[in-house]
Amino acid sequence: MNINKYINWGELWEEEICLETAKDYNPSLIEKIERFQNDKEVELIFDECHIDDDRIYIFFGETGGENESDTHGWSRDYSFVFDKDFMLLSLNYTQG
Repeated sequence: MNINKYINWGELWEEEICLETAKDYNPSLIEKIERFQNDKEVELIFDECHIDDDRIYIFFGETGGENESDTHGWSRDYSFVFDKDFMLLSLNYTQG
């Protein structure tokens, strides 16, 4: 059974995730975390968020620029991976 569709990802993010704590225990991610915290344009991508074994995957992104002449447009994405205790394991940022 896939429980991912029953999870309130917005509430999980707001209630359980503390990026300030992540900055303290994983200083290598400070720059990416601060970029994300200052990025007011990205939104939670509910359809991409999921739990796999004991890892929690949460995605934020923004797309735009698609039109008749540019069918691909552009995108910016943040992907977070947490363990079952909501400790940040990795954070990736991509542009395309």
